[in-house]
Amino acid sequence: MRLGLWAFVLCVSLCAVGGCTGQDAVGGAGAGGNNPLPDAGGDDQDGQSDPDEDAQDPQDTGDDPDEDVQDGPDSDDEPDADEPDVDEPDGDDEPNEGDPCQSPDACDEGLTCLVRVLDGGAVEALCLEPNDNGRPPGAACDEHLQCAANLCLEGVLTDVCSHPCEDDADCEVEGYRCRERQLTDNPESTLSLCEPPAPSPCLSDAECSDGLRCLVVPNLDATALIAVCGDPPGQGEPGEACDQDQECASGICLQGFCSALCQGADGCGEEQLCELRALNREGLAAAFEMCRTLPPVECLSDDQCTEGNRVCGSIESTEDAVSLTCTDPAVDGGILGAPCEGTLSLNDQCFSRLCLRGVTDECTAACVDNDDCAGGPGGYICTEFRFAGERLRLCADSCEHDEDCEREGQLCGFGRNEGDDRFEFVCRNPMGEDGPGSDCSEEVNCLNGICLIRPEERVCTVPCVTDDDCPDVLPVCGDATITRPSGDDTQTLRVCTIR
Repeated sequence: MRLGLWAFVLCVSLCAVGGCTGQDAVGGAGAGGNNPLPDAGGDDQDGQSDPDEDAQDPQDTGDDPDEDVQDGPDSDDEPDADEPDVDEPDGDDEPNEGDPCQSPDACDEGLTCLVRVLDGGAVEALCLEPNDNGRPPGAACDEHLQCAANLCLEGVLTDVCSHPCEDDADCEVEGYRCRERQLTDNPESTLSLCEPPAPSPCLSDAECSDGLRCLVVPNLDATALIAVCGDPPGQGEPGEACDQDQECASGICLQGFCSALCQGADGCGEEQLCELRALNREGLAAAFEMCRTLPPVECLSDDQCTEGNRVCGSIESTEDAVSLTCTDPAVDGGILGAPCEGTLSLNDQCFSRLCLRGVTDECTAACVDNDDCAGGPGGYICTEFRFAGERLRLCADSCEHDEDCEREGQLCGFGRNEGDDRFEFVCRNPMGEDGPGSDCSEEVNCLNGICLIRPEERVCTVPCVTDDDCPDVLPVCGDATITRPSGDDTQTLRVCTIR
């Protein structure tokens, strides 16, 4: 029926141009449409009927041919139900499968704007079915086939699935923006794509949001290393042992220990230094301030802790030996001789991290000789104390009698110094319960730890300088001989005795 309508319109148009009459519209055959149909015997103007009108063809319905032409549907009639509708293109329909596109919204239902790389590196975006099991925009990916739109977009921290776009409104993932990106070396590979937001720059973990770490990665152009906030690639915290970068939360394994970017000494943990060090990533190199964990170093005094501002203050005990190692000082801790309590080693109340708990209850320090103990008040000397079956050389306040020990509860006690092969007196807590003159023949439980051996008896005694230092039961300050720790010689000590 629609074909008949077009024929009618064409005929009317020709008549309008040629000035034809109604007869011309029905039966005109001349080149100009001006030749009337031939008469069959009579003039139709004399009232006689025209033979053409009276003689009906057996197939004729009796309708005027002119009416047959105009009998088709006009613009106001409904189309014939028996004839299929033919949609005319109007230029506004969405592209079908295989047509170029600029965003998924331009494609029919079930299709997406899929990106394909052509020979030579050029790219095209067509409305096609998405990749099987393709991931949605924003999902992490390693290759294009993993993404619904066949586009795994390279990012600073991680690669993510994306798709073409015309503006930001086409980007369904929060924070993503529509930006031009050249996908290959070919300039014809430039497309507008949904890109994730750029990660925040940083100098240390303190500048990153909760849960994020300051990571060193190549920039998007792979021309330089940058530091940005991102998800930690590993679990290892700074100072923990590691074999490779991905084991550490910072992504940096430095000299066998996890590191982290830092800003000054306060940005690192114990036994770490904030240092400017070179870092290599994917063929790129740059210098960053990062925490370096200092390796364990055995020591006998602070002077042997040469790397960093460390002290000889950590006691390490194994089945075979006891030793001292370097550690960070307690910057707010007390000096040598300051009161302390708690642990012997790694004690935060002492700058040296060592506290002679239960012996003097004072801060001490590891030493080789008396020069290492010069920081204490009065006459501090380097002597020995037993720990876990081993003897450690530590500083203590020397004395000659109880009056030299000013701290409440202390007295001048007996000490054994095997390193120097001598016995000496130092201020310390009471070593026993028995006072001067008490019997110590079976068990030495003397306050000062000194048992005086006489031919007829063994009694507890005390150090002295003069007789005034001695109690009535042992009124005389005299010399007593004792065999040195090595057993090779003897030594004289001043103690209270009986003439």
